[in-house]
Amino acid sequence: MHLTKRHLLHAVIALFLCLGIGQSVFGDLSDSDIGRRTWSWVNPWPQGNTLFGVGGTSSSSLFLVGEKGTILQYADGEWNSWNSRVSNTLSAVWEVRPDSVYAVGEQGLVLHYDGETWSRMTTVAFNFDLTGVWGSSDENLFVVGRSRSQDSLEGVILRYDGSNWLKMATGLKDFELRAIWGTGPSDVWAVGLQYGNQALHGVILHYDGREWSVSSTGTYSPLFDVRGDENGNGYAVGSDGTVLNYDGAAWSFVKYDPSLSDITWSEFRKVSVGPDGSLAVLDVWQNRVLSFHEGTWSWIDIPPDFTPNAIHGTPASGLLTVGSQGHMYRYDQGSWSPLTNVITTSDLNAIRGSSPENVFAVGKGGVILHYDGGAWAPMQSGVNLELRGVWASPWEYALAVGAEGTILINQDNGWAPMESGVTSDLNAVYGPPITDYYAIYAVGKNGVVLYYDGFEWYHPDMGIDVDLNDVWVSERGQVFVVGQGGLILQFDGRSWEQVPSGTSEDLNAITGIRVSALSQYVVAVGDSGTILVFDGKTWSPFPSNLSIDLIGVGVTGLRSLFVLGRDGSGHLHDGALWQPSILPASVAVRSVWADSRQDLFAVGDSGTILRYAEQNLPSPGVTLLSDRSFYLSSDTIHITAWVENKGPSIQVAFYLYLFTPPPLSEVYYLTGSGWHPASAPMLASVNIPAGFTFAGELLTILPSTSEPPFDAPGMYRIEAGFFDVDVHNSVGNLSTLEFYIE
Repeated sequence: MHLTKRHLLHAVIALFLCLGIGQSVFGDLSDSDIGRRTWSWVNPWPQGNTLFGVGGTSSSSLFLVGEKGTILQYADGEWNSWNSRVSNTLSAVWEVRPDSVYAVGEQGLVLHYDGETWSRMTTVAFNFDLTGVWGSSDENLFVVGRSRSQDSLEGVILRYDGSNWLKMATGLKDFELRAIWGTGPSDVWAVGLQYGNQALHGVILHYDGREWSVSSTGTYSPLFDVRGDENGNGYAVGSDGTVLNYDGAAWSFVKYDPSLSDITWSEFRKVSVGPDGSLAVLDVWQNRVLSFHEGTWSWIDIPPDFTPNAIHGTPASGLLTVGSQGHMYRYDQGSWSPLTNVITTSDLNAIRGSSPENVFAVGKGGVILHYDGGAWAPMQSGVNLELRGVWASPWEYALAVGAEGTILINQDNGWAPMESGVTSDLNAVYGPPITDYYAIYAVGKNGVVLYYDGFEWYHPDMGIDVDLNDVWVSERGQVFVVGQGGLILQFDGRSWEQVPSGTSEDLNAITGIRVSALSQYVVAVGDSGTILVFDGKTWSPFPSNLSIDLIGVGVTGLRSLFVLGRDGSGHLHDGALWQPSILPASVAVRSVWADSRQDLFAVGDSGTILRYAEQNLPSPGVTLLSDRSFYLSSDTIHITAWVENKGPSIQVAFYLYLFTPPPLSEVYYLTGSGWHPASAPMLASVNIPAGFTFAGELLTILPSTSEPPFDAPGMYRIEAGFFDVDVHNSVGNLSTLEFYIE
C-alpha cells in the first residue's frame, strides 16, 4: 500500500508548565491526577484474562503472560501485576535471570524486564506471532513463531545478540514453529509442524552454533512444545499422544505403561521436565496431565471449570497449571488448590452505588454483589433471572431490575421481589440522590416507564414502543430517559416530553454532573461515538472523535468524563482532549460507575470487576502512549505523555527522537518548528517543580501530502526523555514507543 506522507498537527513538547488546557464543564485532567491512575483487577484476582505462558527459575519466582499484554509475577507468595502498556496477547515468557526476563507475543512483540520495568524491543518480525522464547544469556536469545497470515504456513526464528535482532535461515518452507529450548549457545532445539505430502507432520530443528538443520523425528504428528533438563535430556510433545525423548544422540518415542488408557486420543501441548527426571505433559483435549515419576506413568485430572493452556513444574516438585479467564491451580500432595480468588463467574451487566462504601453490581442468573469499601461479597437475590440495572439509594436500600419485569428491593431483611405490573424486560432503575424526595423510575423494552412513589409502582402510557436503555434523576426530581433511535424523554415534575436530540443513533447510557450550587449538566452517550450534553436548556453534541458504540458513561468527583466503548475501550476527557484509558479485561465490559472521588468501577462478562485508582509511576520521567500499535496510511496517530516528578525541583530539557524504518533508519528530532534530521537542537529547558504531574496529548500526526519523515511503510520508533542541563546527562526513565504504518 502506498503510504501517504504525514505532517505534525500540534506538539505540546516540553512546555508542560505553560500549557493552557481549554476549560469546559469537565475538569482538567492534571487536576484529577489521571496520569497517576490506572485500571486494576478486583475480580477475578489477581486477574481474569486467559493465560498462555508461564516460566521462571524456581517455583517461588514465576512470570505468567496472556491476553491483552497481561504480565503477572509470583514471588515469595505474593502476586505482582505489571502494566505492559500493550494490548497484544503474550504467548511465552523466559527468565534469563531475575533482572532479565523476556516475553513474546502477537505481531512480533518482544518485551524485556530489567528488574524494575518492562520495555518493548524492536524486532524484524511484525508479520509473525511469536510463540516461544529461550536464551542462555542476554547475548544468546532465540525466539520462534509463525506467520499471522491465515493463507500460508511460514515460520520464523530470531536471534538476539545483545544489540540486534537477526532473522535466521532454516532451509524450510511451509512450516511454523511453536516452541524452543536449549542447553547452551551451540545446542538449541525448535519444534513445530510442516506441510508435506498433502498432510501436516511434526518437525524438529537443531542449532549447533553455526546453522539450523532438520532432525529426524519418526512422527507424522505436529509438535507443540520442547523442554529438557540441564544434562541435555529433552522431550518434545504433540498430537496423537506423541511424546519424544532425546537421549543425547537421537529422538525416539517414549514407552508408556500399557495400562494407560486413551493415550493416542491425547493432544499434548505443553511439557515440563523436573530436575529429578520427572515429567508433566498437558493434554488439552481431555483436561488432564500425564505424569511420569520414579518410573511410573499416571493420569492426573485437572479441575473441570477452566481450559488449561500451560504448566510449570511436575507433580513431584509442585505443579502449576494456568489457562482460561485467569484461572490458576497448584497440584501438591495429591490434590489441586486454586490460586485465583473468584467471587463470581456470572456475567455482570450493571454497577452503581450511593458512595464509595456502598456499591452494587448485578448480572445474569440473579447474581448480586455488594462492596462495603473493603471487600465484595455475593448476596442472595432469590431469583434466577437476568438482572440488568441497579440503583443504591442514599438512605440504606437498593433496587435491582431485570428480565420479565423483575424488580427487587434490598432492605434490612435482604432482597425481596416487588410487583411491577409489567412483563417487559427492564434495563435500568434510578432515583433522586437526596433523602427527602421519594420518586424512583425504571425503564425497559417496548417503551416501558415505571414510577414508584414509595408505596407502589405505576405504569404511565408514554405512547412509544422503542426500547429504553437508561434513566437518570436529578436532585430536583427531573427525570431523563434515553433509548433507541436517539430518543430522549424528560420529566419536569409535571409532564413528560419527548425532546429533540439531534441524532438517530441509539442512546445507551446517561448520567449527570453538578457544576455549581444551582447548575448541573446531563451527559448521554450512544452508538457511533455519540455524546450529548444537556446544559439545562438544550441538548448539544459533544465532540468525541470516536466511531465506536458507547455503552457507558461516568463523571468522577473532579469532573473527568469517562466513556466506555462496546469494544471494551475506555476514553477520558480532560476538558480539552480525549485520552485513551486502556481497560485490562479481554472480555466484554458492560457498565461503568464513577464514585464521588476520582475512582471508577467497571463490570463485565465472567464476573469481571475492575477499578480505576491511583498508581505510582516511575519518577522522574515520561511515559509515552499511543491509541494503538498499527496504523493504516489514512489513519491519524495520537501520542500522549504522562510526566511526573516525585523528586526535587529540576531544570531540564525535554527531547524527542524519531527513528524511521529500515533500510534508511534515519533519525529526526522534534523541535518547536517541526521535524528536523540528525543535528537539530534540543528543545528549550524548563523548570519542573517537585510534585509536578502532567497527562495530555503530546502530538498528533495527520495524513498529508507534504514533508517527511513519515514517507515509508514500516515500524517507527519514538524515544522521549529529560536532559539535566546542569550536569549534561539524561535523568529519569527514557520512554520508547513503537508503531507500524502500513
